[in-house]
Amino acid sequence: NDFLIYDELSHACIVDGKQLSMADKSVFKHNDIESFKKQLFRAASKKKDNSSILVITEGVFGMTGDLGILNEIIELKKEVPFRLLVDDAHGFGTLGNDGSGTGTHLGCQDGIDIYFGTFAKAVALIGAFVSSEPRVIEFLKANV
Repeated sequence: NDFLIYDELSHACIVDGKQLSMADKSVFKHNDIESFKKQLFRAASKKKDNSSILVITEGVFGMTGDLGILNEIIELKKEVPFRLLVDDAHGFGTLGNDGSGTGTHLGCQDGIDIYFGTFAKAVALIGAFVSSEPRVIEFLKANV
């Protein structure tokens, strides 16, 4: 009964991962807030009490180098409840005053519910991380 909404230029790992999900999936045109709204409101109209909406985008898109429309997406949380997952593989370590990423750079980090980063880009190490509230992290640890 869940819904997954993602940007059409999402990294291949997101595209592959969505294939494993049983959620109702929809894609929005790259960084197009009107296309995103259409998919979000469609999901909201079909959502049941026990279902949720997960929105996935990137902080910095690796193929184009442009920033995700994080502020615009987060603003819509006032109208429709959803969780926002940001893949910030290309923003972590490069953006923000302290390298903490695109959310900090754009001033919207507090609106990101699940933050994903990798050590393979800016810090030239192996590994990655997910940051979120404890309940989400415990769910991921038990189910992934």
